[in-house]
Amino acid sequence: VAATRRIRRGWPVAAPSPTFTRGDESLCEGPPLRDAAFAPSWHRSSPTRSAEALELRDGDPNRYAGRGVRQAVRHVREVIGPEIIGMDACDQQAIDRRLIELDGTPNKSRLGGNAILGVSLATAVAASAARQLPLYRHLHELQVAVATHPVPAPAVPTPMTNIISGGLHAGGNLDFQDILVMPRQSPDFATALEWIVRVYREQGRLLCEAGYEGRLVGDEGGYGPRLKSNREAVEFVVRAIEAAGLRPGHDMVIAIDVAATHFVHQNGSQNSASHRWEYRLASERNRVLSADQMIDQLEHWVDAFPIVSIEDGLAENDWEGWQRLTSRLGSRVQLVGDDLFVTNSERLREGIVERSGGTYADPAYP
Repeated sequence: VAATRRIRRGWPVAAPSPTFTRGDESLCEGPPLRDAAFAPSWHRSSPTRSAEALELRDGDPNRYAGRGVRQAVRHVREVIGPEIIGMDACDQQAIDRRLIELDGTPNKSRLGGNAILGVSLATAVAASAARQLPLYRHLHELQVAVATHPVPAPAVPTPMTNIISGGLHAGGNLDFQDILVMPRQSPDFATALEWIVRVYREQGRLLCEAGYEGRLVGDEGGYGPRLKSNREAVEFVVRAIEAAGLRPGHDMVIAIDVAATHFVHQNGSQNSASHRWEYRLASERNRVLSADQMIDQLEHWVDAFPIVSIEDGLAENDWEGWQRLTSRLGSRVQLVGDDLFVTNSERLREGIVERSGGTYADPAYP
C-alpha cells in the first residue's frame, strides 16, 4: 500500500493507493488485474465537528502551518499496508473491520480518519475495477448483500449546488454557510446541470450589478459577497432563479446549510439549570438568538422561500433544540444532521431515540 499527498483547498491531503496484483488466482470475480493502483483522497469538511473521525495532521509549524499529513501517510505504508496485504478486496466489510481494529479508538485518532477512510475508499474503487463494474454498482451490490430490508435500485441523485457561500467557506462574510439550488422539474441530468449553470451565471451578474463581489468564490465554489444579512443571500438566489427564466419552487428549489455549530455559544454550564445555547449572528451586528428564535427564523424562511432542505439548522450538541426543530419543520422540509451525526453510530442511535434530524450528509470527499 503506497500513499501520496495531494493539495485540496490549499492544504495537503492523504491519498492512499493500494496496489492489487494477481495472476491466475482470483482476487475478485472478473478478468486478471495486475499492478493496478487506485488513489482516492479524503478530506474533512469545514467547519470540523467535535464527534467526527479525527483527520490526523502533523502539527509541524514549519510545514503547511502544521497541517501536513506525513504521519497519516506513514501509517498507511507501515501499519495498515502490511496488515491488509493478501486480503480479498471484494470483502469490504472484512477490510473495514480490520482497519477499525488496527486503530482501536472511537474517533480514529491513532491512525487517522484520513488514513483509514482513504484506504477503505481505495479498496472499493479497486474492487469495482477488478469486477469491471462502475463504482456505484459495486457499492450497491455490497449494500444489497448485507441489507435486512429491500434496497432501492441505484438512481442518479438530484444535484444540490452551492450558489452563495458564507461561514468558514467564505471567510465569515455571512453566518450561514451555504445557499444552494436543486432542480426539481428537469427532464434529465444534462438539463438540470444547464439550469444550475444558468442560475450561477445570473447570480454573479446580479451581485455585480448590486455592487457586491460577483466573481471571487469560496471554498466550495459559491460566490462570497459581503451582504447585509443572511436572509438577503436567499433573496438573491431567488432573484437569480427568476433571472435564469426558471420558476422558484417549481423548476428550482433552495437548500441551506446553516452550519450553526460554528456561531453557537454556551451560556452557563451544559449540565446546569441555567444553561442555554446562544446563536450569535456576527454579520447581523452580533444579533443573538436562542434555539427557539433560530427555529422561528428558519420557519419564517420556509414560509417565504422555496426551501426544501435545511442542513445543521442548530448546533451539533443542542439536542433539545433539534427535537423542537424536528417537531416544527420535520414534516415540511428535509432536515440534514451532518454535524449532528457525523457517521457516529452512537449519535445516530441517539438521534433516532430523541427524534432529532432526519437525514445524514456524507462528509467524505473522494
